[in-house]
Amino acid sequence: MQYYFLALYFQDGYGWSPLQAGMAFLLPTLVCTFGIRIAERMLRRRSPRQVLAWGFAAGAIGIAAVALAMPHGASYWPLLPGIVVLSIGQGMSWTAMWIVAGQGVPGPQQGVASGMAATAQQIGFGTSPRRRSSPRSASSASRKRPRGCA
Repeated sequence: MQYYFLALYFQDGYGWSPLQAGMAFLLPTLVCTFGIRIAERMLRRRSPRQVLAWGFAAGAIGIAAVALAMPHGASYWPLLPGIVVLSIGQGMSWTAMWIVAGQGVPGPQQGVASGMAATAQQIGFGTSPRRRSSPRSASSASRKRPRGCA
């Protein structure tokens, strides 16, 4: 979800083209792969719950760093440290999340479990911006009432 908002920020805030904004995600994609490798190693010694916790913590720290750098950053570079930490956290979280989604599911039904988890993830991502913007739209619409309306 945060990558959606970052893409909008790059295009609207920096005036980048969609291609330039997309290119800005090449490094985070590579770093996310590194996060997956970290999670693989951690899962040998720790439970998926612990790896999820570490991944969520890294993601929260990363997005906080990005948020703090946004108002001050005149370029992509001040955002990069936060994006790197965020991407590591996402790689760790996603790896553990898919493991948890398939735990306890018999082998022949692993595809169904994975499909249900992916569908739930995509539906959540697809509806989140609409849910977040709806209250704002409703509140701004109520402020723009014509005179004489209650």
